[in-house]
Amino acid sequence: MSVSRIIDDHWSGIMSVQESAYSEVTPEPLEVLRCKRSITPQSCFVSVSEQGAIEAYVLAHRWAGRNPPSLSEVIDDVSSHSSADTLYLHDLAVDQRAQGKGLGLKLFNAVLTSAKSMGVKKISLVAVQGADSFWRRQGFIEDETARICDSYGTDAVYMERPVVQ
Repeated sequence: MSVSRIIDDHWSGIMSVQESAYSEVTPEPLEVLRCKRSITPQSCFVSVSEQGAIEAYVLAHRWAGRNPPSLSEVIDDVSSHSSADTLYLHDLAVDQRAQGKGLGLKLFNAVLTSAKSMGVKKISLVAVQGADSFWRRQGFIEDETARICDSYGTDAVYMERPVVQ
């Protein structure tokens, strides 16, 4: 297993992982995922098996403010977020067949390393499908004052953690 930055050849595998991983939220179109990478490509990674298959991915991008974008929202104004001091972890997904290998933690550590090198102050995310317990173990704390749109589902939890340099 190796972790590498997302390149164009990875998108079909990423789409397959997304389809496998989500049962409670609607998978996002390719154009939405691509736009997230276009904001901050240095913090978007895949986990590739020894056979070359994409087993997991993470998309994290700079974001201004505490209200996350809606799922399936294409962000047109990339420049307004390119210097923000928050890294929004938009999506971390592991294929069902690859769960239990620690891939989520490996990808998060890659994002954390990237966040430190970019000098951002915090990482934020919306946990879905009960993933808030995983994120709590990574140091994230729930913030009930943030507004989350309905596209994230009924159990969505907005969370943040500081990036310690």
